[in-house]
Amino acid sequence: MLLYTLGTFFALYVCVLLAVASIFVVARFIFGFQASGFLQGLISGCLIGAIAICMLFANVVFSGSLSWMLGGGAEKSTNEILESLGPEWKIFSNIPFVEGPTSGPWEVDVDHVAVGPRGVLVVETKYTSVVTSLDEERLGTRIRNDAAQAYRNSVKVGRVVQLMEVNIPIIPVLVYWGPGVRSSDESVRALGSVRVVAGAREKEWMPNISSSRLDQEKQVVVVNSLTAYLANYVAPG
Repeated sequence: MLLYTLGTFFALYVCVLLAVASIFVVARFIFGFQASGFLQGLISGCLIGAIAICMLFANVVFSGSLSWMLGGGAEKSTNEILESLGPEWKIFSNIPFVEGPTSGPWEVDVDHVAVGPRGVLVVETKYTSVVTSLDEERLGTRIRNDAAQAYRNSVKVGRVVQLMEVNIPIIPVLVYWGPGVRSSDESVRALGSVRVVAGAREKEWMPNISSSRLDQEKQVVVVNSLTAYLANYVAPG
């Protein structure tokens, strides 16, 4: 929301600068208006300011920085939802894993893992600026690809926690954020084993995200397993 507000502000600011400059340019060429030195400087400043802001915005968009910032904001919103589950839950964020061949591995991360009475939630967060409906009978390619990523993440986490304990309910969750995300009253959409939800409707989907149960003893085992994994993790390279 903050980035959206800032974007709107800068767009309006550029429009105002261009409008001011355009008024003086039209007045000069149509009515022969001669601007004073001060007004000429004002016009030049408006044009330069508008061009600079447009260049800055283009750099942010095309460098991928905007997507990175929006994605980071979405992950923060998801984390806040998970933290609101209460003290019975332990939240891990940005858990790293190594992928690829031994000759050239790379690092990926799992956005969030929540361990609590209803199991282990392995959460992947996505931000989208385009209309994304979670109600279609057949979900789109992007959603299915994102769900596949969420499932792979759950497999990675499962390999860590099930080394010490079996029969741990691990639930992959895919959370979408963005002004174009659409979801009906069916707050949790199942895509295979993945739960697909709209982040903004957490009050509806959070109570229904899992019907599993994980007793206190197994919760401790899972938390200790993840804590030990992070303590001993070695980044590639």
